[in-house]
Amino acid sequence: MAADKQTYGYEIELDLPGKTFSDYIGSISGTSFTDAPLRQTPDRPVLSALLISTPAVPANGYLGQIDLQVTNALEVETTLIVKTASMAGISGPQDSLDVSNAMITITIISGDFDGDLDVDFADFLAFTGVFGLSSSDANYDTRMDMNDDGVINFADFLIFVSAFSTT
Repeated sequence: MAADKQTYGYEIELDLPGKTFSDYIGSISGTSFTDAPLRQTPDRPVLSALLISTPAVPANGYLGQIDLQVTNALEVETTLIVKTASMAGISGPQDSLDVSNAMITITIISGDFDGDLDVDFADFLAFTGVFGLSSSDANYDTRMDMNDDGVINFADFLIFVSAFSTT
């Protein structure tokens, strides 16, 4: 019991069918649909969150955002799946969630616009050349709209800065 409330939690297990998950993915973390942090179970592709009140999965099925650290290149046809998902109370039985229609949206933020495997000053110049453009403009480049909101603006610049000087 926490603050006179029952504690609940949920768990999500990921998988790369036909591959050893840890050979390709390093750390995994994220945020649940309740904004609670998702934490990785050591040495397993399992994320879990503790919730103070009874969880109700949103009608749209959104369970949260998961951040993956890719340590080895994945082939184009690689499929990442939600293998299992379940919810449980601290003393109650575990309820499996139906993940047969689970969908994972993968967003890759690289900042390497010129393809030289370095996010450097040349990429910065390319980015600033399209700063302020929207999807209706002729020179708009969707790769530089890093948050996919249809406008290349300061929010995208902040995302670019986080990738600057990486290889």
